[in-house]
Amino acid sequence: MEENKKSGFFKQFISTGKNKGPQETADADNTELAEPVESAKPVEAAEAARTEKAPRKPLARDASAGLTKEEIEQQNKKDTMCQLYDKWCGYQGRMPSISGLFADWVKAPAVEAINQMGLLGTALQKAEIFRRQMLMAAEKTLRQIETAENEAKKQKIMMADNPDADFEPVQVPPDIDAAIHVQIPVGSMEAFVMVLPPFGNGAELDHAGLIEVLAEAGVISGLKTDAINELSGQKQYFKMFLVATGTPAIPGENGKVIEHVPREEPLTFKEDEHGRVDYKEQNLFRRIEEGELICDIILPQEGTDGIDVKGNTLKAPMGKNAKVPAGDSTRITEDGTQLVADCSGYISYVREKFRVADQLVIKENVDMSVGNQDFLGDIIVYGDVISGFTLKATGNILVRGAIEGAILEAGGNIEIGDGMNGNNFGELHAGGYVRSPFLENVKIFAGEDIFVKSMISCEAHSDRDICIDDGIGVVIGGTLMAGRSVKAKIIGSKARRKTEIILGVDPAVQEKKAKKREQLEKTEATRSLLERNLELLKTTAEMGGLTEEQNSVLRQLEEQEALYRTMVEEQQAEFDEFKKKVSDYSECVLHCNTIFPPATVTIAESTYLVSSVITGSKFYYTKEGEVQTAPE
Repeated sequence: MEENKKSGFFKQFISTGKNKGPQETADADNTELAEPVESAKPVEAAEAARTEKAPRKPLARDASAGLTKEEIEQQNKKDTMCQLYDKWCGYQGRMPSISGLFADWVKAPAVEAINQMGLLGTALQKAEIFRRQMLMAAEKTLRQIETAENEAKKQKIMMADNPDADFEPVQVPPDIDAAIHVQIPVGSMEAFVMVLPPFGNGAELDHAGLIEVLAEAGVISGLKTDAINELSGQKQYFKMFLVATGTPAIPGENGKVIEHVPREEPLTFKEDEHGRVDYKEQNLFRRIEEGELICDIILPQEGTDGIDVKGNTLKAPMGKNAKVPAGDSTRITEDGTQLVADCSGYISYVREKFRVADQLVIKENVDMSVGNQDFLGDIIVYGDVISGFTLKATGNILVRGAIEGAILEAGGNIEIGDGMNGNNFGELHAGGYVRSPFLENVKIFAGEDIFVKSMISCEAHSDRDICIDDGIGVVIGGTLMAGRSVKAKIIGSKARRKTEIILGVDPAVQEKKAKKREQLEKTEATRSLLERNLELLKTTAEMGGLTEEQNSVLRQLEEQEALYRTMVEEQQAEFDEFKKKVSDYSECVLHCNTIFPPATVTIAESTYLVSSVITGSKFYYTKEGEVQTAPE
């Protein structure tokens, strides 16, 4: 029973902390068991119990760091693989040649390969799963050996009691061949191998057998020759190796757009020697001819296919198409590589799209001689716009002179040369930006930014920024609502004119959103009613037929139902666009050099009341949901 006593070598090694030197250990192992990889960083400490859940993302570390020898011994006693290794060393007559936790020592070669290749952290997780599965295989082999040992003990006792009896000797240990275990995790991008050693007269591990087992498991691609040769040539039992890795698919490069037309043409004015502005010499809008290039479109590229360890091709996804800023009167060429002008006219960039449009030029004032205008394109007014008149344009509106109590509505930008005093009747509605030297007693609604040098008693709404930091840069009275920020030099005055600043979601947007929802609900209700009447007539037709008059009604209902269904789809798309208009309050900031009381700064549901003069500060929204001020 000398062999049974050898199984205590590992326990003695753990409890005393004594081990042979590197050369002595190598001699004892007879090159059949490699020395532990001291430089490999283990993944995690062995689990307290096999039922314990594996970490979501294992982290490499020294498993034995911070553990006493007694704690390491207790951990290893729970590891079935460690018990089997102890048993094998005992039968081989060798001292166990490991340090630290056995669970991590098992995975050391695989973890080292994973770290060197820069694989994803999930590969470490898969290695840990395989180790846990191998515990069951180790337990089965261990039980088989212990059963033979117990039978041998019983036979020895029986022989002592019956010396003359004829017993067939029990072989200890039993003949068990080296067992090659292969694991291919979900996704088939890695293959791990671990070999349990032979016992008794069992067959040893050899290279040909290892290759055959891998082929039977379907591992034919991405083989790591060095790992396979080390595993088979050095008889590396009880250690896990990463023997194959797949090549992931590389997505194709996304398409992109190269713009050749500037998005904004700066508004500049020249004065002659008498201080008069000659607008005829200005090129405020960029002229473009039909077929002229606006953007080059780089088409998406195909990706590079990958392959898994089983030889299956992993199809690479195609790159995504670029978002082309194609607006009114522009077109994409047949080959899809260019955006060009579809007609001659003036080009502008509004709401992330280039558009080309003709212009309506009014060389005098907008008064009774001109009347109200509603134009599909841009409007340029060289004179003033008198009170009571309305200008509407699907494109931009440029007024060289001044504006009184008039209403201007533009799908694009609004530019004013001499400013505007709306006399509490004037309104500006722009899908793009609004730019003016000054605005007084005006309601302003801008889909983009508002640029002005001074603003008095105005109600201003901007989906983005309100900039009053050029020139005098003063805001006195009124209400400013911006989706993101307000910048001004001076807010309020010593005369204590109340000024309100509201940042975040524009109430006007919320009101429009509610109206869109109401409109959508009404349209859907009408469509639903038409659908029910249509179904009733169709049922009547199936049962007994319809009169000519009823057939006529049926055709009308079908046309109306189709029309309302289209209306519902369009209104739903518009409503979805409004739902996206929710501000990121982290971008909501008020910048000002001086702010006078009484003034209020509101962001989201929080309001800051300015009760004394504040200089050189900014107002912002904190994570706690409060408006705070800080020095610029």
